[in-house]
Amino acid sequence: MTVDLYSVASAGLVGIITGLLYFMGLWWTLHRVIGSPQAMLWLLLSFVIRAILAAAIAIAVCGLHLENWLGWWIGFLAARRLLVYWTGRTSSELAL
Repeated sequence: MTVDLYSVASAGLVGIITGLLYFMGLWWTLHRVIGSPQAMLWLLLSFVIRAILAAAIAIAVCGLHLENWLGWWIGFLAARRLLVYWTGRTSSELAL
């Protein structure tokens, strides 16, 4: 069995893009929720849309190749780290 590094790297890049979209969507939702009377609805709809989109992209890119899933997942989590770095907040501040 050979691992196609190009496919893994491509899946990782798509994972970064997907993660950026996912976490920026979360950020947008949280800012929209503040002061909204339908806060729970916003949070639920946002999560469902973001989760379905991320899963659809991951399935389309990775298929049945476990190594591509690993690359995609690493890219997805790296996107979160990038956003934490770019916003200048620590993980403990974001958890509050």
